[in-house]
Amino acid sequence: MRKTSLIKQIEARYKKDLPDILRQLYVEEKYNLRQCGEILGVHPSTVYYWMLKLGMPTRQFMLPEEVKEEAN
Repeated sequence: MRKTSLIKQIEARYKKDLPDILRQLYVEEKYNLRQCGEILGVHPSTVYYWMLKLGMPTRQFMLPEEVKEEAN
């Protein structure tokens, strides 16, 4: 993934590479995409795009089984 000036600014602020920053926020601290975006100063879709480009898995929203069954 090409490092944009925005990515370089974020990496400079945190003194870490972007994958490490995202892993810390999203995996270790369990923030959601919206919260990660707020912390990093970007839109949640930007965080999602970066994670896709880096091959990082995202958590999927799952409905409870009862709600799924009622929808069918």
